[in-house]
Amino acid sequence: MALSASLTAEEGATKATNRYLDPVVVSATRSESSLSRTGIAVSVIGSREISNLGFMKPVEYLRLSPGVSIAQNGPMGGGQSSVFLRGAGSGQALVMVDGVPIHDPSSSGGAPALEMLNFAFLDRIEVLRGSQSSLYGSDALGGVINFITRGKTDRAFAPVLTVEYGNYQSLNLLLALKGSVDKFSYDVSGGWESTAGASKAQESAGSTVAFKPNAYTNLLLSGKLSLRPVEGALLQVQGRFNGSSTSLDYGAFRDSTNFDSMGTNTSLSLSWEHRPVAAWKYRLSHDWSRFQSTNSDKAAFSFQNSLLDGQQHAGSFQNDFDLGKHKLAAGFDWRLESIQYSDSFAPVSGSNQALLGGFAQYLLDLDSLTASASGRLEGSGAAGLVGTFHLAAAWQHASGLRLSASGGSAWKAPTLYQLYVPVFGNPGLKSETSLAVDASVGFVRENAFRLSVTYFHQVFSNQIDFGFAYTNTGSSRMQGVEFEARVNPDPRWSAGVTYTFMDARNLATEKFLIRRPAHTGSVYGDVRLADRFSLGASLGYSGVRYDVTFDPLTYAQTTVMTPEYWKLDARVSFDVVRQVTLFFRGENLLDQKVSTVYGYKNPGILFFGGVKVAL
Repeated sequence: MALSASLTAEEGATKATNRYLDPVVVSATRSESSLSRTGIAVSVIGSREISNLGFMKPVEYLRLSPGVSIAQNGPMGGGQSSVFLRGAGSGQALVMVDGVPIHDPSSSGGAPALEMLNFAFLDRIEVLRGSQSSLYGSDALGGVINFITRGKTDRAFAPVLTVEYGNYQSLNLLLALKGSVDKFSYDVSGGWESTAGASKAQESAGSTVAFKPNAYTNLLLSGKLSLRPVEGALLQVQGRFNGSSTSLDYGAFRDSTNFDSMGTNTSLSLSWEHRPVAAWKYRLSHDWSRFQSTNSDKAAFSFQNSLLDGQQHAGSFQNDFDLGKHKLAAGFDWRLESIQYSDSFAPVSGSNQALLGGFAQYLLDLDSLTASASGRLEGSGAAGLVGTFHLAAAWQHASGLRLSASGGSAWKAPTLYQLYVPVFGNPGLKSETSLAVDASVGFVRENAFRLSVTYFHQVFSNQIDFGFAYTNTGSSRMQGVEFEARVNPDPRWSAGVTYTFMDARNLATEKFLIRRPAHTGSVYGDVRLADRFSLGASLGYSGVRYDVTFDPLTYAQTTVMTPEYWKLDARVSFDVVRQVTLFFRGENLLDQKVSTVYGYKNPGILFFGGVKVAL
């Protein structure tokens, strides 16, 4: 199910995003189009925000998109990050890097390890909200997030070195080499993260002994090689490796001195894209990935030891036909997943499943109106055959007034872990499904101002949850309003505001879904002074969240709440010379008690300083 920033998008990505308010997007229709020419609810976090805010982790930028909230069991190092896209969980949204899915088939819900992501040349992030299975298949139940790295450079050798150091002995090193010679281009990078860390678990009430810090290390290696052997063709090879190690606690309120987790993620992708004639382009791709994780407890007796090993092969064949005002896309995707699992009580066991799907899309592109219709037929041995659809339309007046609407269905097959893991698996699980609609009114003044207000409503059925085993627990409904405004009247400064109100409930009990705040928002901006100084800042807000906690003896469940908070982050940089930039940034500058998962705390104000050398 791979999708890349194709030939024209890759070569023109930097120029396109400089327009800022109407960038080229590649995720909305699986091929390049301008943001204003799609009726799908999509937000773009561009290179300007990425450069001037300078977050250590790419997942932090997702807070700048409406409809997105993040939950983390500890912010330092290896704290697991879960992204809720209009209330859909991390395993219910497809996450990609340059169009290559990165979900982990060995994890319980198939969610990716977002906390491990790091990039030297991140160009933009595209966030598609709503059911997107008609184009992307199983896993796009709640939407799609695509992290896109920068396209080729005209220089033969363009190295970039970034060094950052901060609280808790936190070190971040990133070295990237990029260049192009004639028909060949390359982009390779390596990174190292380490921190002595703070305790992710919250000290128990009345405890006189502080919990031990949770140390963390992460090694990242990535590379992308591209060859254009003939006009209109692109051969590309991409590879990534992540290796991490972190110490853990026994849940939210119990310390541990000998519980550790190690994980590796290796992936390789090969793609061929060719345009034989002006009206026809096709693309072939194959992706392979492997995820291994080990939880190890050195205690004399422990049930915490486990080993997970997941592999995935995936491929796609897509054809795009450009007939002027009429555009067609059609193709098929396939995926083969396998996992092996063992723990203190269960011997090594394995399972696998295959998914195959075909899709088609028609796009009508008129002067002021665009409309699209897409459908997919997909299935697996466990889930059977499933059909999904999506419709979208957008109309824009010469005055800048813009109206759009979209709606469709989606599905997600049960994961191998949910189906077959010893003791807790349930081979009888049904697939999760969703129906979603949204409508938006907005105003666009190119290169100056963009505003939109979107109403959304979606219903999830057959949701899979865990009690003493995995079961289908019923249906839930998410509805609300998203607001987004961005202004960029002058190259020297820009600003943006987002706000989301969401009512996410279980339809059977009418209870609010956990860890989905009703109110979230952000205000962010940047300014450049005297050609050498730049300042970027963001202020994020999250309302109260419902959560649950369990009695350690009886496992009785209690509903609890995490408090609302404001989170202020800022970054200032100074160009010593054109190639050398010094920067200083702070996180949680208001020293708020940020907690997005009950029992896991934020360590308070964090400061980081560093240097970036770009030759």
